Amino acid sequence: LQSGSFLFGRAPRERWRGAIGGALLFGGLAGYYFASMSELPKAPGAGREDAFQIGGLLLAIAGLANGFLMGRSRWWLAAVPAGAWLAAQGRVPWGWWMVATTVLVAVAAVLLRRVSRDATKRHACAILCTALLVGAGLAQVWCGPEHPARNQATLAGLKTNQSNLREFFLPVDANLATEGNFQPGTGLWIVLPMLAWSFWRAEKLAVKLFFVAASLPCFALARVPWISDFLLGYAPNGLVQVVNLTLPIRIMPILSALLAMGGVTAWACAATDARASWRQRGCWVLLAMAVGWGLWETTPFAKRGWSMIESRTRTEDKFRPENLVLDRFTYDLLPHPAYLSHGHTDPWLQARVLDKKEKVVIGPDQTAALMELGGARRVRLTVRKDAANPVWVHVAPDVAVPPGEKFLLRFEFDPKINYGGYLIWTATHGYREYRLPASGLPLAFGADVTNSRVISIENTTEQTADYHLTMPREAVNTLRGDGDFFADLVISRYDPARASVRVDELMPRYRVTATVPTAGWIETSRVWLPGYRATLDGKRVETKASQQGLAMVAVGPGRHELELHYVGTGKLWAALALSALTWLGWLFPVVRRVQAGASAG
Repeated sequence: LQSGSFLFGRAPRERWRGAIGGALLFGGLAGYYFASMSELPKAPGAGREDAFQIGGLLLAIAGLANGFLMGRSRWWLAAVPAGAWLAAQGRVPWGWWMVATTVLVAVAAVLLRRVSRDATKRHACAILCTALLVGAGLAQVWCGPEHPARNQATLAGLKTNQSNLREFFLPVDANLATEGNFQPGTGLWIVLPMLAWSFWRAEKLAVKLFFVAASLPCFALARVPWISDFLLGYAPNGLVQVVNLTLPIRIMPILSALLAMGGVTAWACAATDARASWRQRGCWVLLAMAVGWGLWETTPFAKRGWSMIESRTRTEDKFRPENLVLDRFTYDLLPHPAYLSHGHTDPWLQARVLDKKEKVVIGPDQTAALMELGGARRVRLTVRKDAANPVWVHVAPDVAVPPGEKFLLRFEFDPKINYGGYLIWTATHGYREYRLPASGLPLAFGADVTNSRVISIENTTEQTADYHLTMPREAVNTLRGDGDFFADLVISRYDPARASVRVDELMPRYRVTATVPTAGWIETSRVWLPGYRATLDGKRVETKASQQGLAMVAVGPGRHELELHYVGTGKLWAALALSALTWLGWLFPVVRRVQAGASAG
């Protein structure tokens, strides 16, 4: 909103003072967040293309607004080609977008000035926004649907949203059955037309900008031909990574409602003539109705949340560790180690010993082989078709885990078989699924050459857990399902006292004991960040990032005890202090004002 107000020309000293003060306040309040995010590992050069795109866009808009529409110095026109060129350095289609927008703005300015000299000034925001949207559609047509710079993931998300479009305009379903129930809400649809009216009636610039900001997510929720395809298909990569297309369904509608209601509030308070009274009263009534309806529509979410945590048993059934998809714990912001399985990964088994070239010397597979030396049971697994649905096969026999036991299961797959499908484990109090031939990234559990063959399974209940294995076969799967061989399964009991490398504690400190056969590294399961402090055999040592993006320390041969805990960096603590002081400094005058009002009363 601040940027938009400055893009349209001169600003008095008060506006500069307010903008700078607001920026400093925001920077102080959010300093800790941005400092912590800046320390996350990132790809080389990340953000440079995004900066070119955004910077070029703002520069071109400023040139168009001041040079063509507001009738200010013609020197502003030099910013237009410079902005288009800069945007194209980030992503070429954005350069074409700026060219198309420039032509449209120039044509509109020439035509409107024939009608009224001040028409372009009064409608500058509307003209520019319309030109940007139409220009995006024209650029999409020019680039075509197969342009290599298009982001296919965002367009797939747009297609998913399109399938839920009808539900975005309906009340929330009591059962919350689909993603469409994470909709913007009726209140937003009520207030947006009011902002649209003020947008075209040449109201205050701030109200126009509120409408623009509140309307942008609509292009991600509903596909506007060509325009949505361009805005989402060529959006800056950093923005796409952080925002993701699920956010317009879950979080952006909330932000949109706040923006829209803020715009309506500004509109209601802006009028100073005789009509101000009815406008303000009407706006307050409408806002009260929209907020009330929005609160009513949140009740299904509250009821569903409570139904999942109303008792300990219910919570354990709904949120068992076996059901966690660990890929989401990083929220797509941290590097993913190649060991990551999109199912159940045992953090107590994930420390590894690497040689100097970072090849795994001791990992889960080597630990399983060591446990098998103390005794193991070999089971031959076979598969048969399901009588009701031949696509599904049942794997026999079941895997029984007695109470309090933890087993390591090592599969010996047949390399000649294509295992395409999901291997699903079900028990009374357990569920897992592993996508085969690879359940996650290249070194995760699976049947391919590079995959690990070992998973761990533990029973913390008081009854034996009998896991039944089933698999829905994909077209490439070559299992016949007539009693043929699936895999040999070697089952051993996990005894941490016999392990060459084991995790002794996860929280609050991460502790590992390892017997290392040769000089190399102890690799932990913690994603590397600056601010970790490590001690090896009681002495401070340096942590480094492994090739998998995990924290590791150098070791020599022999038995070692490694302790790792996060203490943060100096920059992070300074940012925390800044944010805390800013919050206190911002709240102090508010409290003083309330106290002064109470004293006066």
